[in-house]
Amino acid sequence: MKPEAYINYRAVHYIDGMKSVIDIPLGGEYTFTLAVNTNPFISIACSGLDLEVLAIGHLFSEGIIRSLDDVVSIDLNYPDRIVDVHTKMDDGILEQLLRLRTIASGCGQGTPDESVSIERIRELPQLAGSTILKCMKQFLAHSELHRLTHSVHSSALCDSEGQMVRFYDEIGRHNAIDKILGYSLQQGMSLKDKMILSTGRMSSEIVYKCLRGGATVIVSRASPTTLSCDLARKHNLMMVGRIRANSFTIFNGDEYIN
Repeated sequence: MKPEAYINYRAVHYIDGMKSVIDIPLGGEYTFTLAVNTNPFISIACSGLDLEVLAIGHLFSEGIIRSLDDVVSIDLNYPDRIVDVHTKMDDGILEQLLRLRTIASGCGQGTPDESVSIERIRELPQLAGSTILKCMKQFLAHSELHRLTHSVHSSALCDSEGQMVRFYDEIGRHNAIDKILGYSLQQGMSLKDKMILSTGRMSSEIVYKCLRGGATVIVSRASPTTLSCDLARKHNLMMVGRIRANSFTIFNGDEYIN
């Protein structure tokens, strides 16, 4: 059986000293094993939706695959909760890559492999401040699932004119970003003139994912961490956060925003 976006759960609502029994929709959360060439790679807690783009995006952002050409096929096994990505990669090389992963604190999938070279971004797109505010307003109003459950993160891809290209809901902010990267990889779409929007905190892991995916701009209603801000400045990633109705904070790239 395929996962459901949300499921109604029985709960008790308390207000003004009174209790009442209610049915409340909660975002579906499922644990899938992501396998590479039939070898279990990692367990991912996710919504169970759009699994192909999630798998491709995750492997791409973690440096396991370098392009869509590395992927031969993807098998979705819903009963056993397995997503198996078949690649052209030699098993010996794959084993070496898996050994480089270390467990990180927090809700990320692991610390980045800093041996993977990331080029400094040479040129950032010119953006209007009004466009950034317009995109975020449209983005935050887009998620029906969030309004229904209040238990998901969202990500989106917007162009420099403020048009939304793609939108995803997910349980975790990392998975939401992976879906955007997986989508762009599937479509052969460059992110050099696009904005990645997120509802979540911009941690160092999120920044590494964006950089590996070829992104030049990340925008969030939340704040970055010190390390992620340092990484954005080191690699010249435009970083915008703390967005409110008519304001935001630019952590890197202010000369490209007017």
